Amino acid sequence: MGNSHNTEKKELNYPRLIHTELKNLETLGKDFMKMGFLVSKPASQLAEIVMLEERPAMISGCILPGQDITDTAPKKCQDNYSFVIYQNTLMIMLFDGHGANGHFVANFCVDYFTQYYYKHFQDFIYDTQDAIKELFLKCDEDLKSSDINCDLSGSTCVLAILTSTHIHCASVGDSRGILISSNNGNYFYSNQLTTDQKPNHKEEYHRIKAQGGCVRRYTNENGVKRGPYRIWQGDTNIPGLAMSRSLGDFTGKSIGVIAAPIYACVQLHPRDKYVVIASDGVWDVMSNDHITDFLSQNFDKCCGEASQDFPGTVKNCTPARLICEEARTKWFSVSNIDRNSIDDITCVVLKVSELNTNEHHRVVQFNCTMVNEEYCLDNFE
Repeated sequence: MGNSHNTEKKELNYPRLIHTELKNLETLGKDFMKMGFLVSKPASQLAEIVMLEERPAMISGCILPGQDITDTAPKKCQDNYSFVIYQNTLMIMLFDGHGANGHFVANFCVDYFTQYYYKHFQDFIYDTQDAIKELFLKCDEDLKSSDINCDLSGSTCVLAILTSTHIHCASVGDSRGILISSNNGNYFYSNQLTTDQKPNHKEEYHRIKAQGGCVRRYTNENGVKRGPYRIWQGDTNIPGLAMSRSLGDFTGKSIGVIAAPIYACVQLHPRDKYVVIASDGVWDVMSNDHITDFLSQNFDKCCGEASQDFPGTVKNCTPARLICEEARTKWFSVSNIDRNSIDDITCVVLKVSELNTNEHHRVVQFNCTMVNEEYCLDNFE
């Protein structure tokens, strides 16, 4: 759980031309290289009012394509998102592709999830948890038989299905969803709806090891360990996945990676304000607390229409774009010897405060123990 007291106030301004300093790779970061950089415009945006049982909910979404700061060649954007409003329900989906064909995987999944939801809608009404699991597994199965080579390519996914009273949320990978609430309009806090599924989490690690996978960090030629724990096939350099569950990644599937999502159901309460779903392009540089504080300060100031204007401000940015622009600024501030590129940054924001007006106790249901106990494997791997 995160919390916010709305203590920080600042004027937000996100220019198109960024001046930054990068650590020099040749000197192992001992000196810096100054440069100007033109950031990419939003690749996809939405801003709409949707109705759930005659109650309004504002939804906004944004993708800022990633960029290599030291290379002028365009970087292929591998994120995607969409939503479906159907029979008084709202389904939001977000995908973060990886590998050579990650963008094809993300696009495939958007189309597959959309069509599956329409076709099997009654299954979601009858048993939402089981229907969501089947959706993930069937998508993974059909992805394997598709024309896309997914041996070393795949995608994360966060799926949220909302009614006027509940949120059903499921995920694979390290994209994340949070629910932001407020007790009195001044004190805001967050609850995480998903679990970042990493290979050094206790249950994930044991499953991967049992199926012949190795979990270790990348080690460079000088013996220095860098980056997150990854999944490897024996002593090879593949697949190198930094997540323990995903869609696709069929080389990883042979050594313990699975497509079954972790599911949670949350009953909405009048104190609930916003749902935020985002890729790791956001979460790598902004914590749950930071997002909670940032959104609670700025949501009501934001523009209700999507715009590509610069500089980005609250007057021309939707809530989703404002979060993405803030995250991109954070990426520039942490650019160093390991981060000379900016990841794809995707966010969807849904205002839920007007959906449910009935006072009740919150009910949270998970389908398994949250896999957030981490192992530090450096000393015995």
